[in-house]
Amino acid sequence: MRIVFTSAAALAILMTALSAADERDLYQSLWRSDRFVQEALPDSLRPPHPPPTERDIATFQRYSPDVIRFTDIIARFGIPDRYLMQLPRRRGRWIVYDLPRGNAVGFYAIAPYEDGWVAGVIVDARGRVLHRIK
Repeated sequence: MRIVFTSAAALAILMTALSAADERDLYQSLWRSDRFVQEALPDSLRPPHPPPTERDIATFQRYSPDVIRFTDIIARFGIPDRYLMQLPRRRGRWIVYDLPRGNAVGFYAIAPYEDGWVAGVIVDARGRVLHRIK
């Protein structure tokens, strides 16, 4: 329970810090930065029969489960375009869906639990936050 609380607290601090900053292109820049490395999606997160990858932003905007987990997200929206791991200690992870017109949806989780508590954000091509998923 303590690890879950610590992870949730760390994520809340990150999301608050990002909220307070100038959000224009913040997430897109973060995902392209050298603070993260793109890796293959772990087999443990792949559902046996994933659906086609979702590309409709409205579908993501309507998503509001009680608990968000990477496995549930991937089972619902398909294989993400990017799986990013935070450097240097590989603690934070993003799964990112690149949508048409430069929009993107990212879901963030704190390691060591790849399938732990997650929060998400939907951004437009200019990096403006359109919707938060918590």
